[in-house]
This record gives sequence, C-alpha cells and structure tokens, in this order.
Amino acid sequence: MFRSLLTTLATTLLLTGCYVELEPYPSYGSTSVTEFSSVFLTRTALMPYALGANSIDMLANPDDYLTPSARALTRAVPIETTSTYLFDSDTCSFGGYTATEAFGDTETYASGMTWVELGLTATATQCGTSSWLGLSTLNSRLVYDVRGWYDDAFDEIVSLDATLNGYLRLDSAHQSVKLSGLDVRVEELDATDFRVLANASVWMDDGRYFGNASLRTLEGVHWYRGATYPHAGRVRIESGYQWVELRFFSDGVSRRDSDGYYTYLPWWEFS
Repeated sequence: MFRSLLTTLATTLLLTGCYVELEPYPSYGSTSVTEFSSVFLTRTALMPYALGANSIDMLANPDDYLTPSARALTRAVPIETTSTYLFDSDTCSFGGYTATEAFGDTETYASGMTWVELGLTATATQCGTSSWLGLSTLNSRLVYDVRGWYDDAFDEIVSLDATLNGYLRLDSAHQSVKLSGLDVRVEELDATDFRVLANASVWMDDGRYFGNASLRTLEGVHWYRGATYPHAGRVRIESGYQWVELRFFSDGVSRRDSDGYYTYLPWWEFS
C-alpha cells in the first residue's frame, strides 16, 4: 500500500520531542541567534537533516513511495525493469491538504542487486498537523532525487546518492520555523551509516525572539538507517557576526556560541 510521504514527514517533525504549551511572551524583536534556547535551535537545525535522511528509506523501500509492486524473490538475467508513476493527494488531520507526485525506475539483476532511481515531489498546503511546535500548520514543497544500489539478498544499501531541495514552513499559535533554499545531500558511508550535508536559510520565532539566520554544515552529519537522531556531525546557525555551533554525538548534542556560552543536552531531553 502506498504510504504518503507527508505521513513520514509528520514523524520527522515530531522527532525532536514532546511539545510544551507556551503562553505568548512579550516580543523582544529581531535578535541574535545566541538568544534562542539550545533546545529550540537544535530542533530547528535537525529538520533538514532528518528530512534528508528520509531518502535512506526511499532507496531501501521504494515501493512504499510508489504504487504497490512487491519485489520478486528470484530474478532472471538480463534484468527486470519496473517503471512507475504516481500522483496522490489527501486531506490533513486538521484541515488543508497534501499532494505527492512520484516516479521511479528499478532494475533488478539475477545477483539480487537492484538499481533504484526515484524522484518525488511532496507539497503541503495549509496542512493542519501535530509537530514539536504543537498543533501546527504546514506549508511545504520538498523535491527528492534518489538513486543507488540495494542488495536484496542481504537487505542492505550498497550505495546512495540523494538530494533534497525546496522549502518548509511550520506555524503554531505562538511559534514559527521556516526553512527556505533547502539544499541537502545524502550519501552512504557503509550499509547502515549515512552522511547528510545541508544548507538553508532559516526564519525562527520562538514566541519571545524572532529573526533570520543561515544554517550550514561544518562537518557531515552522520545518520544511521532507522535512527531518530544523528550520532556525529557539526553544524552552525549564524546571523551577522553571531553564531551558534551544534555538535552531535551518539548520546546528545553540545552547543557553543559566539558569546562564549557552552552547554550539553542528552537526547533523552528531546523525548
């Protein structure tokens, strides 16, 4: 059965933990990125990397993103080729709608190796959903281009080269995050570990402070297949001369900023 990408994205938007209802703060206006909390910055920064990591599952399970067609257990030489096109739309839980357009080609050899090419565009229009901001409205256009080799015999990814472009805006009653100019690249390190590189323009409003910033990767963010959080990597959120660096570890994230502040948060604080 086809699974809407936006269902997967909902999981991505929730990955950074439970939401705590906020009373509206008095606004202090556009401000330095160093004023935002470590939790808010980490949740925001993780979004493009988690969205990019969805491409891992797209390569491993392309049928989940296309029309139903189970892989055969045995293949004949020279190859079996399957081409699929899909357009799907659906309503959201709290109003609005989504649309997904996807096309894919798979070529499976007698050796059990499958070459996968998948292109997918997912849009959300005034889509009411739940996220780490609470009850939210999602507007987005995300374009994936995924290709690589999958070993059916060993159920593992042999190679992956994927890109993600587009924008995403998430609004709740008192908070907002917008990612625009998304430029994400995903590649395999081995069968279970993947490196994600990302750049984006960011708008953040945490209910107290708001402002523009840029997000860029300093050291590739490492993501295991099926993981909720990264286990390595370093990213920077910056605006003007002010910056915050986040370094990811297997058990948490550290924050260091241009004001000289340092802290460490374990991942369990995001659950």
